[in-house]
Amino acid sequence: MLSQINAIEICPEHNMLVAGTEDSKLRFFDLNSRQVVNSVIGHADSVSSLCSLGLQGQPNLIVSGGHDGAVRVW
Repeated sequence: MLSQINAIEICPEHNMLVAGTEDSKLRFFDLNSRQVVNSVIGHADSVSSLCSLGLQGQPNLIVSGGHDGAVRVW
């Protein structure tokens, strides 16, 4: 069962949606299959924000912010 989703970000280059949830996780969904393909504990408290950064010559990076006050780069 999924926890409340607080933030979403779409990464079109990888055909993926990332969801930041109330249970401190980042869940990665494949947009074709509409299935969760990965889930990681991202913060000590709920995930409150997500941002996708496409840097020149680099794969997409996801930046997450949480109610624990941390900012993480994935």
